[in-house]
Amino acid sequence: MSVLPPLPPYRSAKVVRVSTDLAVKYGTGVQMGEAENMRLAAGVPSLLVPFEQDVEYIPTHDMTKCTYILMDWIHGDCLAHIWPSLDQTGRGVMVRCIYDMITALHNTILDKPGPVGAGPFNSRRDMEIWFDSRLTVCRQYRNAPRDGFSFIDKLRPLVLCHLDIHTHNVIVDKQGSLWLLDWEFAGRYPPYFEGLFMINDHDNPEFTARLKALLENPEHKDQIARIESIGFAVTTGRKIEPSKEVLLDRQQIAHIHIAI
Repeated sequence: MSVLPPLPPYRSAKVVRVSTDLAVKYGTGVQMGEAENMRLAAGVPSLLVPFEQDVEYIPTHDMTKCTYILMDWIHGDCLAHIWPSLDQTGRGVMVRCIYDMITALHNTILDKPGPVGAGPFNSRRDMEIWFDSRLTVCRQYRNAPRDGFSFIDKLRPLVLCHLDIHTHNVIVDKQGSLWLLDWEFAGRYPPYFEGLFMINDHDNPEFTARLKALLENPEHKDQIARIESIGFAVTTGRKIEPSKEVLLDRQQIAHIHIAI
């Protein structure tokens, strides 16, 4: 590992090609869970993911730890570089292919929420109660509607989501097949999280707009609106706890649903 170039001071991860067919992603910002995500995604039919060959977790000289993920190097071109040269038909084909890949990915139904191999939640119910607590904080500060909406039984099914899909994370190989890269943020979430948390592709915004349009589902409109409404409670107000009286009400609601 000592032959790899050092990380620049402003970066916590780097990908280096180490042979004709292999690459290493490494850095203090690389998590073991990314390799777990890749293994899980590699088992999805019709989904092309670089094969994870090995992973190591090694202490560095400054007592931090650096993760190394050895994986296949995919021969091809980044979609970000190809996109500007495509006509509207070609762009539509690319977006539809990626949509089909996401659909295949979302067919993997899972139990425990959050990042694979990690995460603060032991169950879907725990995650739903946490989302309810954030919604309660926003209601206390009048940042969300004061109605009877609850996330209980709304954050399902749990499926494997990528959560970082943009043109820089897609490789088009020599046969025209698409490969999905960079599984750092992947995890087990409701399928509508994929479009909800998709960051705009600044180089190719049309790509994001087209893909989001395909991913939209009217059935999830209420859940998405409520998640968007709790932004304050997961950013500026993330350390604020709901009042004990209101929190008790939310926990009672959860127990009622469990009993049913």
